[in-house]
Amino acid sequence: MERSGETRAAAVISAFIGGIDSRKAKALAESNFRGLPFSALCEADFKAARREAETRADGDALSAHSVRVALGSVDAFVRHAWDDDHVAKYRALSRWAASFKQKHGREPLLWLDKACIDQSDIDNSLRVLPVYLSGCHELLIIAGPCYVDRLWCLIETFTFLCMGGDPSRLCVLLPDSREGEGAHSRSPSPSHRLSEPSGEGSKSRGRRRERLAKRFVDLDVGAANCYEADRDRLLGAIESGFDSLDEFNAACSSALLAAARTPSCGTRERGSRAGPLPGRLSRLASHISLSGLEREASSSWSSRRWGRGSSSGSELGNTSRECSGP
Repeated sequence: MERSGETRAAAVISAFIGGIDSRKAKALAESNFRGLPFSALCEADFKAARREAETRADGDALSAHSVRVALGSVDAFVRHAWDDDHVAKYRALSRWAASFKQKHGREPLLWLDKACIDQSDIDNSLRVLPVYLSGCHELLIIAGPCYVDRLWCLIETFTFLCMGGDPSRLCVLLPDSREGEGAHSRSPSPSHRLSEPSGEGSKSRGRRRERLAKRFVDLDVGAANCYEADRDRLLGAIESGFDSLDEFNAACSSALLAAARTPSCGTRERGSRAGPLPGRLSRLASHISLSGLEREASSSWSSRRWGRGSSSGSELGNTSRECSGP
């Protein structure tokens, strides 16, 4: 999809979930879009927001290292759940960044909530979150055990699918976490199994990948955690874009599984494609109703109050509340 088309689609989604006119959403995002060089990050930056005081020296806010850029200039929109192991997440991202630098000869420029959202105006930043996503080349998911349990985390995947679902622009990183040993009822079918890497430690890594596959297979957006004040609006956006929540579950699961199986994650040239969507995802993507979202957004945005109170900063980059929600 052309960049302008992606931005329009993202603005429509912002209008629905954020209660803001789509044209205003686009303008607001363009004037506030930021990127963070990977080298500005440290391991402690991935600690939960409630432990912000432990992460950096006084006066050295992570946001101070971000820079204003144009939509389309950021290499990856980084999404993770704050409750997942911060060391494992940073190491996974470091491996991706090293591969990126080897391929492109420079470090990646990232969008990370903690650095790129205006902490003094979180409400407006969250309203245009889908437009920020459209301004990044890839959606880069660090899929720890908590990721699929967080509704706000899944909203970015919803936005990605509504913008076209190009699999070459979805990257799933598998952190080597000691967490996430919880059992799930179903085992992945052979078609859902993730390929095991060769070399030392492949058996252990392969087991972790199979556990992740189970999480993706059992993904249920209706059961994902979120502040109650946000839940109806976010689930309503998904239901307006898909025939049902089950349809979204299937599409999201297929997209995440396909991305996790892709060995060249983060190494493709800009604009390259990974081939057609997997069969089931391709059929489901054709059912996404962006026009349905647009109709509902245009008819109701002016009367909807974002967050219905103080919950609008509930899950992203807020130093007083974690991304992960309750």
